[in-house]
Amino acid sequence: MESLRFGVCPLEDEVLHFEMGASYTAWMRSGQALRILRACSYQPPLREEENHPTFLWVEALEGFHLLRQHLVEFEPLSWYVLRQVLPEPEECHFFFGFQALLGDFIQEQGLDVPCDPESVLAGFLPGA
Repeated sequence: MESLRFGVCPLEDEVLHFEMGASYTAWMRSGQALRILRACSYQPPLREEENHPTFLWVEALEGFHLLRQHLVEFEPLSWYVLRQVLPEPEECHFFFGFQALLGDFIQEQGLDVPCDPESVLAGFLPGA
């Protein structure tokens, strides 16, 4: 990842819902919104078929963000905003340049692991 320079701000903010209006917006539990300009999904290789993460790389008016959703027993859990990625310096093609590095970044950050069922409230687990 030497060609792109960036900083990373860890976050953990649940996305309550997505809304389509003047823009596609992700509304978060913190009350903040991401007004999405473009997005790209990323699916890392599956470690477990019935418990795996999927990702959304987003460029929003509020910056660049990485979202993750776990699928447990084929049921989707909530989306979470996990990282804000801060380009240093700002560049107009950062979204696409970083998209090419997304798999390596997710792995280096340790984000591609299955959901720990112990960390999820029993009421939210399918079949519980």
